[in-house]
Amino acid sequence: MGKLFLYLMTLLSLITNAAFASVWKIDEKMKFNFAFLPSKIAKTEKASAKTILMNIPSYAPDITNIVYKSLLDLGFPIPPIEAPENHRFLIKLYSYPIELKGELSTHRALNPFYIALLPNGKSILKYGSDSKNLVVKHSVIDEVTHSEYTSKSPLPEFSLIKGSNQDKQNYFDGSIPYTTIYVKPEKSKRGLSERELAKYSADGVISFHQEILEAYRKLLVEIEPNEKNFRFLEAQVCPTSFDEICAVKLIEVAKAPLVFDNYKTLPMPHDPKKVFLTGLLLVKVSEFSIHIKIDNLELNLNTFLKTASLAHSQLLEVGSVLDLR
Repeated sequence: MGKLFLYLMTLLSLITNAAFASVWKIDEKMKFNFAFLPSKIAKTEKASAKTILMNIPSYAPDITNIVYKSLLDLGFPIPPIEAPENHRFLIKLYSYPIELKGELSTHRALNPFYIALLPNGKSILKYGSDSKNLVVKHSVIDEVTHSEYTSKSPLPEFSLIKGSNQDKQNYFDGSIPYTTIYVKPEKSKRGLSERELAKYSADGVISFHQEILEAYRKLLVEIEPNEKNFRFLEAQVCPTSFDEICAVKLIEVAKAPLVFDNYKTLPMPHDPKKVFLTGLLLVKVSEFSIHIKIDNLELNLNTFLKTASLAHSQLLEVGSVLDLR
């Protein structure tokens, strides 16, 4: 049972001495992306942020081809809706708001995944601490049959709750169902064909996948996988009762990252003729509230879910692109 109660410094010590080195690095052109899905609140005001892409009108979404049901099927922690197959998940890219603190948003988003404990993980936190490296995926749900957005009928603008900057920060950070970091191989290769370059670009995601699995297997309790994911548990002792568990964290890692041979059908809005998605890894963290004596805890997901309630869930996308710009 001792593996259940690991402290951060112990984890850091174990990882720091790991016998492998990262062979991926951040794809800085693609930035660190926060998917912002706002909740309906009475009073909002326009965020101090600008649209990013110059090739798409400011009133129109940048990404229009995501069917809402497809995200639900992949396990994205977004709200269930009626007839999700008839709705789209629209995205408009914005700069990170100047009234918010990028370092705080980055740590809040990534700390649950223990990213800092990966050999090259601190580079992501350092990168995300500079707001210039951050992008907001302002997300809007609408019906597939919705008419096109125009200057007279624009996409809803990126807005934050009215209040102090701290209120805005908490509202923003609490409205992020997933984040996306793009990685690439640590070393570039020359003399490859376009298709070979596309395949090689996904090696960064493959390496990240191997690295995060090795870290979790050293630090957490691995339980039986399901059809799609390897799964890991961490139990947290109650601060006021050391013989009781108050929370359980479930981390799910896809058994294999997706590598897209059909990358030409997956253009990125940054430049649809020259930038294409080539790889994708999904990692999901779900935190459950539970009250159970340590002696009664069983490492059986179905057992503890009967008495646990989901408190929070978020997802990390790790992607790669072929960038021909």
